[in-house]
Amino acid sequence: MTKKKNEERVLLFNNFQRACDVRNRVANVCGIANNTVIPICKALNLPILKPSVLEWVNDEDAFREAFISKAKKECANSGGYIGNVVRAAAESDFNTQLKFHPYQVMRGVTKLAADEEKLIALKGESFVVDEAKLEEYTNVYLTDPARIEAYHKCERLCEYLNEFFAGNIPANDAFSSWATFVYPTPEGFKVNGRADFSKLITNK
Repeated sequence: MTKKKNEERVLLFNNFQRACDVRNRVANVCGIANNTVIPICKALNLPILKPSVLEWVNDEDAFREAFISKAKKECANSGGYIGNVVRAAAESDFNTQLKFHPYQVMRGVTKLAADEEKLIALKGESFVVDEAKLEEYTNVYLTDPARIEAYHKCERLCEYLNEFFAGNIPANDAFSSWATFVYPTPEGFKVNGRADFSKLITNK
C-alpha cells in the first residue's frame, strides 16, 4: 500500500493466514526458480534476470524459445549456418538440462499477481522471499480519517480503563462487571452508588 504524504494510517494487525498463503505461493515460485530455471540458465549461459525467470517458471516453451533464439543469434554473429540444424541442437541442449533440472510442479498454478512478484528478492543467483515486504504487504491498516478518529477514541478509553483498574485488570469472564460501577443516562455516564467499590481496591 502506497502511503501518501501526510496521510495517517493506523496498523491494526498482520493478517497471519493471508501471510501464510502468500508466502507459500511465493516460496513455490522461488523453489522452481532456484531448482530448475536458474540452474538451466547458468548451464546454458542465459542471463538471470528477475522478469525473465518469473516468466519461465510458468512457461517452459518460452524458456526453450529464449535459448533457441540466443543460439541462433550467436550462430549468426559467428557466420555459422542458421536453420533447423541450429534449432535442433539448441533444443537438444535445453532438453538435456531439463532432464537434470525438471519442473517439480505443474506450471501455471504458480502465477503471481504483480504485487506478489515484488515480494521476491534476487540475492546473488537465488530467489528468496522478502519477509519484510511480505509483512508489510499483509498488514491491515486503517486509512479512513473517520475510522482513525474512532480508533483513537478507543485508545483513550483503554488508557483510562488501565488507569481506572490500576493494574488490577479483571479476567475476561469478569470484565463485564466493571459496567456495574457506572450506568448510562441521557446526560451521560454516572456512578452507580449501589456498586461494591471494594472490588476496585488495589492492594499495593
